[in-house]
Order: sequence, then C-alpha cells, then structure tokens
Amino acid sequence: MIEYIINKEQLHQLLKMLNVLQTDEELMMVNNIDLRDFRKENVSILVDTVKNKTVFASPPEGLTQKELETTLMHLMAFEQFLLKEFSQVRAQINTVYTELKSRKEGTTITPDGIPKDVEERLSEELKKLLNGEE
Repeated sequence: MIEYIINKEQLHQLLKMLNVLQTDEELMMVNNIDLRDFRKENVSILVDTVKNKTVFASPPEGLTQKELETTLMHLMAFEQFLLKEFSQVRAQINTVYTELKSRKEGTTITPDGIPKDVEERLSEELKKLLNGEE
C-alpha cells in the first residue's frame, strides 16, 4: 500500500466539477471499505455544508449553545459512519480468518480424505503387524 497526500481544496474542487458536491458542501468522510469492495459499485461519503466548517475550527469553549449542539450531532454522525466502516472491516477480517482456518484444517487431511494423524497411526500399526510386534 502507498499513502498519498491529496490537497483538500483540490479534492473538493474536483468533486464539485464532477457534480458530486454542491458549491456549499465539503467532503467530510469516505467509507474506505466501500471503496475497496469489488462487489460495490458506489462509495458512501459523508458531506457537510461549508457554513459548519467554522464550528469545527473553534475550541468548544468559544461556541454558542446551538453550535455546541450542532458539533455534538456532527461528531455523533462521524461516530456512526466510522462504526459502520469498522463493522465492515471486522466482517471482512472474520471472513478472511474463517477461510484461512478452513484451509489450514484442510491441510491436515490426506488426498484420500483421511486425517493425517489417523493415517500415521494406521501406518504405524500396520508396520508393527508386519514386523510381528504387538
């Protein structure tokens, strides 16, 4: 993986040129799992209006009651967006882990479908019988 740093203003201009964002909107978040999921045609994004931008640039102590409430609502929206993304990551981790586990378990079986430890015990018993041991 390679991390690129993209200028926010240029990204917003590009999204506005593509009519993804309105002139008074800015991109807040992108669901990265949607972006990487080959089964999904669309990507979920979280957008907000530019007028709220100043609220996030100010320390909470300097905000009015209304601005504090708005900030809290936005932060809770962020949290829900991130929780959804986290749940998607967790689901993919579980899927990959389950597949790896099933493949690992599959390697302990011989091509004939006999568990390797059973085949080894049978082989040892057969050798003992052929050598006249009990």
